Amino acid sequence: MEGVYKINSRGYREYEFSENKNPDMKRIIIMGNSCTFGWKVNLEQTYAKTLEKLLNQNLPQPEFEVINAGMTGYSTYQGLRLLKKEILSYHPDIIIFSYGWNDMCPSQREDKEQEFPPQWILDLDNYLSFSKFYSFLKFEIMTLLKPKKQAPEEKKLVYRVSIKDYLNNLKEMARVAQDSGIKVIFLSTPVASARIFLGPGKTSKPHIANKYYNNALREFSQKIKVPLIDVALLFEERGNLYDNGREEYIHYNAKGHQVIAEAIYRYFQEEGMAK
Repeated sequence: MEGVYKINSRGYREYEFSENKNPDMKRIIIMGNSCTFGWKVNLEQTYAKTLEKLLNQNLPQPEFEVINAGMTGYSTYQGLRLLKKEILSYHPDIIIFSYGWNDMCPSQREDKEQEFPPQWILDLDNYLSFSKFYSFLKFEIMTLLKPKKQAPEEKKLVYRVSIKDYLNNLKEMARVAQDSGIKVIFLSTPVASARIFLGPGKTSKPHIANKYYNNALREFSQKIKVPLIDVALLFEERGNLYDNGREEYIHYNAKGHQVIAEAIYRYFQEEGMAK
């Protein structure tokens, strides 16, 4: 789906909800970037809304509320601030964090060193990501991250959020949430299969960066004992989870959202958190 996305009064791509949650329901908030937001899919097709349906499907009355707090363009840097500023006030029982693509984006300055652009600029960036040329140009400059001789006036590009800061931000997110009695879950970051869409033995700079951040997250989640649902592994050999994975390898389609929702649902069942 392309076009208009309806945003509620709180700034989320979500139906209106009360700050005070229903005491008879479990409130789950999913924080992330434009993938969680549901770029190019209907709201009801997002993995947040699909998960909500799965969790409530065998119950006489709904017992789970899943809120989509995905924000286009957000990295863990903005996510941490959103958590402290707003999300905690909604009193969730569970928060699922899904960040990565914007953290590993190249930039002249890291997020922590610059004023973040307005939301409309972030939305425009996501819109332009449909362009093959724009996506190619944006990620090809990752080559500049490699050490090389530079003229004095040139500035080396960096990741928007370094791997060290990425992990530190996630650690702080987990700490802040857990200190408020909230259960925390991490999701790894899917990417369109390089083997299927690029060819056997081929890869790309975005795929390499994605693997780098995901591997760090896998080790880190074990170290700090926060559960990780490794949804990225479910995308490795699937060719039907992106509409055109060669050009648009970040935003998965409705089938991709379904795969993620089912993976989270299975985890909840295995942990005795859902029927």
